[in-house]
Amino acid sequence: MVGTMYSPKTLVDPAILKALPKGSVVVNVINHGKTNWAKGFKVEVETPNGQEKAYFLKIMDRESALEMATGEFESLVAMRQYIPNNVAKAVGVGPLEDDCTKSYFIVEFKNMRPEKPSPQTLAAVLSKMHQTSESPTGAFGFPVPTYKGYFRVNNNWCEKWEDWFSREFRQTVQNYCSRRGPDPELAELFEEFSAKVIPRLLRPLETGGRHIKPTLCHSDLWHGNAALDLETQECIIFDPCLDLSYFRGERSGWSYEYIEEYVKLVQPSEPREDFDDRNALYVMRNHIVSASLWDHWLYIMDNVKDEMRRLLAKHPDGFAGFKET
Repeated sequence: MVGTMYSPKTLVDPAILKALPKGSVVVNVINHGKTNWAKGFKVEVETPNGQEKAYFLKIMDRESALEMATGEFESLVAMRQYIPNNVAKAVGVGPLEDDCTKSYFIVEFKNMRPEKPSPQTLAAVLSKMHQTSESPTGAFGFPVPTYKGYFRVNNNWCEKWEDWFSREFRQTVQNYCSRRGPDPELAELFEEFSAKVIPRLLRPLETGGRHIKPTLCHSDLWHGNAALDLETQECIIFDPCLDLSYFRGERSGWSYEYIEEYVKLVQPSEPREDFDDRNALYVMRNHIVSASLWDHWLYIMDNVKDEMRRLLAKHPDGFAGFKET
């Protein structure tokens, strides 16, 4: 998307210039991309050997700007280790020198077509990342905080997936109430749901001799965060909220055919009979995040509460009601 062209001197901070190849001359700076929590630009430069290169720059202007920028930068660096053809190369991150209240990160520019990749293509990319990556600590989390929208994700390490997800689901509900106001019905439902349904659906993944491996997960993947590279025709994924966790088969924004293609490559974890309910649990958290951030998603909260009631009715005894098959 082509936008306003700026004089390089009006935008390119000294810190950004230092992140570019030494001796590069900035030729153009143009508004680019649709970003919700930052300003996006295409930066065109000429290197000392006369080569023309382009970069995508995000500038963030909020209290948590540096932490947000660092989280996205480190997410891209981590993903690129495993799927280098599907992630833009991260170049630099940090506070601006001329205004330290703002922060930036910059990556090599990808000329992309805003088109959803096919289910087969996306499944191949995600399965490769999930099957080849691993946690450096063996635990669930990430070395730095990341952000869903402007909500901070606490990535402190947890030994158990149930513990990490329970903590994050509770924070998601708290974020919603902080943003939208108290919701006594949701608060009451969540306490019972947290005590019964989350342990019932997640604890069996890591008991009875079963084990799940923490792997890199994008964690904010929807059709707006995936596109096709016009040069290579590869699927490019971006705007991650990365964590070392457990792939959650998130259907928010994707049709079920994408999940069907994925499970052809990576079989559902045992107990398989809980697969759909686990997906419902993971999607529920995504929907609460969306309702917290976007007014047009508020309607979904009635569905979230109905799903909580459905799963509570199905699993009234919590983990105590789990039977090995």
